[in-house]
Amino acid sequence: MCIRDRVCTHGVRDACCAIKGRPIAGAVAKALASSDVEVLECSHLNGHRFAGTALTLPDGLCYGRLDQSDAPKVMKAHAEGRVWPCLLYTSGHRR
Repeated sequence: MCIRDRVCTHGVRDACCAIKGRPIAGAVAKALASSDVEVLECSHLNGHRFAGTALTLPDGLCYGRLDQSDAPKVMKAHAEGRVWPCLLYTSGHRR
């Protein structure tokens, strides 16, 4: 199964998403280059107060308060089926 990670880099709503998101996307893509994980930049994930943020697909988990050092670890763990509960957030969607 291919895991698709989206990292918010949308700076119009909140510059923090672009300032934090772009380096995070690069760090995750570099760290997981040899894996079956696709990392793309995306627009607003409705969690700018939690920047840097990422959405994992196909399961739809949202991670927040990521930085360049922990994001690759979190996304690698996620690709291996592990979840980091302390960095999960709901993006306003009702479940």
